[in-house]
Amino acid sequence: MTSGLVTLIHFGIGTVAMQGPGFVTYFERGQHVKKGDLLIEFRAKPIKDTGFDDTVIVTITNSNFLSEFNIVKPIGSKVDKDDIVLTLINK
Repeated sequence: MTSGLVTLIHFGIGTVAMQGPGFVTYFERGQHVKKGDLLIEFRAKPIKDTGFDDTVIVTITNSNFLSEFNIVKPIGSKVDKDDIVLTLINK
């Protein structure tokens, strides 16, 4: 089932200038994904070594389809690969 949610996940601030090192992607732009799909690996050390911020920004571009949006992990928390950071419930 497709939820119809469109999500933009940006890894690091200014990291586009790195042109790839430290990042491995496992998806294609526009691909439909489901819970548990591996999307990307990134390593904080190369990002920090180049002086960039490793903050991850998540944007739901069509949140009007949601009846509920809960932030599970406090903003600014360190996150592990198995952590749930958001819960989203469709209308």
